[in-house]
Amino acid sequence: MQITYPDYYKKFSCVADQCVDTCCAGWSIVIDEGTLKKYRAVKGKFGKRLRRKIHWRDKTFCQREGRCAFLNEKNLCDIYTNLGEKGFCDTCRRYPRHIEEFENVREISLSLSCPEVAKIILGCDKRVEFITTEQEGREETYEDFNFFLFDKLMYSRSFILDLLQNREHSIEHRMGIALGFTHDLQRRIRNQEIFQIDELVEKYKKPEAIKVIETKLKGYQNKTKKKIILIDEMMVALNRLEVLNQEFPKMVCEARRSLYEQGDAWYEATLKTFQKEVTSYPVILEQLMVYFVFTYFCGAVYDENAYTKMKMAVLSTIFLKEWMLASWTKNEKQLSLSQIVKISYSYSRELEHSDLNLNAMEKMLRKDELFSMENLLTVLMN
Repeated sequence: MQITYPDYYKKFSCVADQCVDTCCAGWSIVIDEGTLKKYRAVKGKFGKRLRRKIHWRDKTFCQREGRCAFLNEKNLCDIYTNLGEKGFCDTCRRYPRHIEEFENVREISLSLSCPEVAKIILGCDKRVEFITTEQEGREETYEDFNFFLFDKLMYSRSFILDLLQNREHSIEHRMGIALGFTHDLQRRIRNQEIFQIDELVEKYKKPEAIKVIETKLKGYQNKTKKKIILIDEMMVALNRLEVLNQEFPKMVCEARRSLYEQGDAWYEATLKTFQKEVTSYPVILEQLMVYFVFTYFCGAVYDENAYTKMKMAVLSTIFLKEWMLASWTKNEKQLSLSQIVKISYSYSRELEHSDLNLNAMEKMLRKDELFSMENLLTVLMN
């Protein structure tokens, strides 16, 4: 079994009640069958409370005002207090670790939805490295697993991650090139020309090819008026998603109002000042892109939608940049790491912790012309 994880993985340590937020509120926590069986056998007063505070049909913990019924007033878990770590269900034991399973390959990341993780990822200015180890054990075989496609997706992702972390180019250009590359990659997947993917990667690696693409990307610049209309519509499209925290749509609505109702000249001047004064923003966008690409890109082996996953990475990063800009303008041109962290984990919780939302987002990106490559490049390059 091959195990891969980012170099910051082992830096994480839960701070429990010292956390600025809690992972035990805002979403339903699903309990695995093995833990449900264990809970049925717990004796005494706590056992009775345990069984009373579970939705057995849904296999989730009950909630009080959006908080898990076992999260006490000190933001500590009563299950842990009474049963220790062995009392956790799989979800609580693993979080914020995120695992992607492939045939004989396991990739482990940390979820941006955790404030401590977001602080680690977004507070680091170094390029992310990925560590791969071999773990002894029985080989796994997945029925109908397309290992040939998986191998090409892994090769493509390695190129994309190197590209995204090549700071000789602007972050906007890196994102645009990654989007264009994946568009061409998707055509080969769709046409069952997977054998041509190595050639495509080698083509995009050539410096002269990058120069040609960067020249094309410049053609999408200086379209601020169109960008404002498009990005506003894209944020409105978030209303199609399930709301997990009522504060999130309020944040989006406030950002739209503060950024897009004052005209394109004001927006353009404000953005230029932001990019000049917030010198850390390119690295922050880089870390976000690397996070989304590492976590989701190779999942295309199961649905053959690599381009949709890249669109999601690019759009999510664009959204987060816009909300950072809105926060900066609201707070008298100040943007702290804690503000960036809050914006990022709030979005991650809405998108990444709801299968309904992930599926709805991918469907929108796949089918709605609003999210065409031309429109995404227009909002990216302005």
